[in-house]
Amino acid sequence: MSVPLAVGVDVGGTKILYALVDAQGHVVESLRRDSSYGMEPLGWVARAVQDIQALCGSQSHGHLVGVGVGFAGQVDRDNGLVQGSPNLGWKEVPLRALFQKELSLPVTVLNDVQAATWGEWRLGGGEGFSDLVCLFVGTGIG
Repeated sequence: MSVPLAVGVDVGGTKILYALVDAQGHVVESLRRDSSYGMEPLGWVARAVQDIQALCGSQSHGHLVGVGVGFAGQVDRDNGLVQGSPNLGWKEVPLRALFQKELSLPVTVLNDVQAATWGEWRLGGGEGFSDLVCLFVGTGIG
């Protein structure tokens, strides 16, 4: 029986983390890559799509139903637009549209800290609480 799987992509200042997860949020497989400052968006998306396909290629008992991207920088989540990314040097990049064109799947793009906070609220330390505050310290502070 084929189960639904999703890929989460965490794009930070120094690394990109990919996680293939099941419907309960359990990580089935993961992959880590270095970020590449200055890489143009089309080449970056092409490389990310290859990584996603490689991550999913080894899964014979599931099917990919969507991708979520948490991106360090200013993101218009309604349009999936990276308005500004100090880590990659991007401005006004339609990241969701680029991914959807390549993957033909639903894609959500959020600010990385907003995505992580939502994940903690739904499946992590904030589960069951009505209020949650998260502070993330990495290459930057969010």
